[in-house]
Amino acid sequence: MFFITSISMIPYHNLNIITLNSKVILHTKRYFTHYRFHKRVGKGNWNRYVERYTKPASIENTQPIHFNYKASYQSTKNSLSYLWDLPKKIAAATSSNKLLESWIYYRHKRKKLYHYVLALKRLNEIKEVDISDWRFKLIVKKVIKRSRYFTGIFSQQNSHEFSDLPTVCLYLGNLKCVDAIEKVTYHLIERMEYYSPLQLGRICSAFSSCRIFNKYLFSLVATRFISLIDIAENASILAVARVILQFAFSNCMVYNFRLFNSVSLEFLRRLSNDIAHSKERQINCSHLMFSFKTSHRPPNVDQLVNLVPLAESFGISKYKDLNYFETLSNVLIDNLNTCEIVEPSIISRAISVYNKLKINDVQLLEIVMILFYLCWIRFILSHITFLQFSKSHSIASIMKDISSMIPRGLNLHTELTDIAIFAKNTGLANVELINSIQNSVLKNSVKDQSPDYDCPRLFEILSSKSNLTEDSFKLFCLYSRRLLNKFEPCDFLRVSRLLRRHKGLNTNVILPNLMGIRLAELNGEFSTYQYNCVARDLTLSGKVQEGILAEVWRKNTYNKGFKPPSL
Repeated sequence: MFFITSISMIPYHNLNIITLNSKVILHTKRYFTHYRFHKRVGKGNWNRYVERYTKPASIENTQPIHFNYKASYQSTKNSLSYLWDLPKKIAAATSSNKLLESWIYYRHKRKKLYHYVLALKRLNEIKEVDISDWRFKLIVKKVIKRSRYFTGIFSQQNSHEFSDLPTVCLYLGNLKCVDAIEKVTYHLIERMEYYSPLQLGRICSAFSSCRIFNKYLFSLVATRFISLIDIAENASILAVARVILQFAFSNCMVYNFRLFNSVSLEFLRRLSNDIAHSKERQINCSHLMFSFKTSHRPPNVDQLVNLVPLAESFGISKYKDLNYFETLSNVLIDNLNTCEIVEPSIISRAISVYNKLKINDVQLLEIVMILFYLCWIRFILSHITFLQFSKSHSIASIMKDISSMIPRGLNLHTELTDIAIFAKNTGLANVELINSIQNSVLKNSVKDQSPDYDCPRLFEILSSKSNLTEDSFKLFCLYSRRLLNKFEPCDFLRVSRLLRRHKGLNTNVILPNLMGIRLAELNGEFSTYQYNCVARDLTLSGKVQEGILAEVWRKNTYNKGFKPPSL
């Protein structure tokens, strides 16, 4: 409080004028002011100063609006109609553009969490999404912002915010949204202790589809899954084991053998409990007139349905648990000796795992081959191509008897390829069998037009025992041209060897020239020796143009071996 004689220097709106005993008393108010500059006035160099002051929001924009009347029923319904209209438009969308347009149509509305889940689910079903679209980025940005509400845990406090974050991550992973998954990882780690086994599988599937390496997250997933393995059902363990062992830990290059061992031991424990329970029940009920065991489906078959898929997961992850595979072998032998209900596909899948892990169980292979010899009509010929790694004399004698039945089932090209590989690996590829396979290839060329089989391998085996006919060579050139974009370096080697070996029959110059162009494009995928061998065989086949040969040999870096003539 002070006295002043002149008030011209003070703004009028900042003063309170008070009269006391005929004297003017001025009282200044201290309003809240915003400092305009981001450095102190009078200090520093202001030559390159850039002002970034923004004017504070006015009271009209900061005050909430409270209406003094209630809206009518129709007005309220129209304002909330987006809650059920948007899901209808999402479900009716047949392309990503239509779905994103329907989302932008309601861009001014505050979406619920289930709207985001429905949109991502529908985009996964459509599968043709441009993740660089600004409309899709708008959805993903909101998902990341509100990911802390995607709890996946239902309670009374957050019942209005209930959603499943692992499922949302699975949708984002299928759409290859790597940045979004990495930003959501924090919330996944924070709530890891609340997730079920199936949700853990979805998390691993999302990371494996994008090939994101996160060792800490996978260690938490493994720890959580091991803590739940005692109470989980067989179906959920198989589903999670298939995702975690087969896809996640192999695609992301993270291997947790403690988890593998825990899953294997849990299945063996459950299997031993089932066997003990069934034996006890048989003893207790042996005096009764009826039996509790069903006659049409023995319990061992149900055990195989659970054991074989887990064995396939072990085979893909290259985890060799001999105790587990010994148990699987015993269950298979019991089934094959006691009943005739085992599906041939289950036997084939089990034997393929033994082959992949180099486990040689002679007793099991003998029983399987005898079963095939006695009931060959129940088997597809591709089911026996995995029985190629055993050197037992008893198995070899059974294979000789089986080879006489092979020509009865030569139908399609895939089966013909399987039989040719089987005959070559087991030493049964005689001239008579090879000629019958070659005739069947020509006979089925009109019936089976799909070239999705190992054409180079098949014709290489056919030409190893007998010369290819002109019709067979034309068919080989036709299928090789169709499969050229899918060829691997070993396929180039096989085709080039065949072209060199049968250059007298080679009247078609399209295939060698296309192979030369493709070889020059993919030179980085070959080793120096492989590239030199393919270039040598194509040159000696005599059907490649000089310009293409010059380009092929220009990229050759192998200094030894064949040297081309001057081009």
